[in-house]
Amino acid sequence: MTPEAFRFYIPAYLSIVIKEFEKSDVLPLNTVLALTSPIEVNKLDKFNLMQSHPIIGNFIERISGFNQQQCQAIRYYLEYLNIEKKNYFINNESQVAIERYWFIFPL
Repeated sequence: MTPEAFRFYIPAYLSIVIKEFEKSDVLPLNTVLALTSPIEVNKLDKFNLMQSHPIIGNFIERISGFNQQQCQAIRYYLEYLNIEKKNYFINNESQVAIERYWFIFPL
């Protein structure tokens, strides 16, 4: 999916998960994973991340088109999952997503 398509469809995915969690199958986990900064970021120099590793570049390209309000909405989504659906995530994926990137957007 292109970064533009990702940004276009992500609001619908988040809405479906919130409204129809029990029917949303793998969508909760997939959305959280798509919104999680790759672990490779921790291993690299912070300069030229997009050129350093293609996975990091893909993540940065996807999220760089979100404005402040959209980023805050994503943070709220991840916080909601972390609190209300914590048992669904075996490895605390929603908390990891927050800790790796989305913590910078205040609630």
